[in-house]
Amino acid sequence: MDIRIISSGDIDKDKWNHRVRTSKGGSLFAFYEYLQQMTPGWSGLVVGDYRAVMPLIIRSKFGIRYVCAPAFVRQLGLMGDPLALELPDQKRRDAFSKEIFKTLHRFIRYGDICFNHHNGVFFPDATKQKQSLYGGALKAAPNYEIDLEQGYDKIMAGYHRTVKSRLSRIKKQALLRVSPLEARQAVTAYAELLKDKEDIQLPTDFKRCLQLLETAFGKAHFKGYQVQRSDSKEVLLRGIYAKDDSRIYKFMTAATPEGRKQQATVFALDYLMETYGGQPLIFDFMGSALSGVQTFIESFGAVNRPYYLYHFNHLPWPLQRLKK
Repeated sequence: MDIRIISSGDIDKDKWNHRVRTSKGGSLFAFYEYLQQMTPGWSGLVVGDYRAVMPLIIRSKFGIRYVCAPAFVRQLGLMGDPLALELPDQKRRDAFSKEIFKTLHRFIRYGDICFNHHNGVFFPDATKQKQSLYGGALKAAPNYEIDLEQGYDKIMAGYHRTVKSRLSRIKKQALLRVSPLEARQAVTAYAELLKDKEDIQLPTDFKRCLQLLETAFGKAHFKGYQVQRSDSKEVLLRGIYAKDDSRIYKFMTAATPEGRKQQATVFALDYLMETYGGQPLIFDFMGSALSGVQTFIESFGAVNRPYYLYHFNHLPWPLQRLKK
């Protein structure tokens, strides 16, 4: 099977987007337009005539290529048609995945790759917390989802009683309201919230995000909103959600200290559940390994469908010892 890694400039945009759009593991953040804007110079692993594809953010330092994750995105991984990915027996799946990793390791010496939930068929004992795999280490990471097609009433029935109680008080007293917001304002608020975080390359990532929102792709798929007090119209939360044909993504949320006190995030999430409940969509919380955040997400009845983080270090000695 022909497996190759090619630069974004040589990728057939239409074939790439078709494969992402029609794949079970497809993601809005794997579309050509998003990657071009947010990760200039990206590459793609392509199987055959785009039977399967995988975005790769490859960088080079001292002549050594490494791979890293794009900003704001938890998982991408391999996306393909059922015949390419859902092979009929484990032996063929193992052979296919072995060729994928051989190709990756020939081209890249170090890094982290996040495989999506549907890629779990390629990993033996994928539910294990951590395992050795193809000269690297694989571990499952949490990502929570809610099936919106079941309808708002069933979704709300799955809320924890604490969430129901908070929402009942807010709605009964008409304390809060949701209104549209220019998405740029939400990005600015989120950047301010994360300004001390080392894993976000300020201001580059946010500058690119602002530019993305000005494109036709950004305007079509990203929507800004805000939560305000009903009486004073004080803004308690600014956020952005993203939408494609199969998912709603909780992309960015920035609540003020008063907003956290007034349960603005609870109200905003419930608003999105009610707005899109009954539609054939998945609400994607976009993961978190923080126990407090996981508990909060689970209180909405979300189900954990993990993705898989693969780390490998094939650097030459002594760099291999210096950088784990």
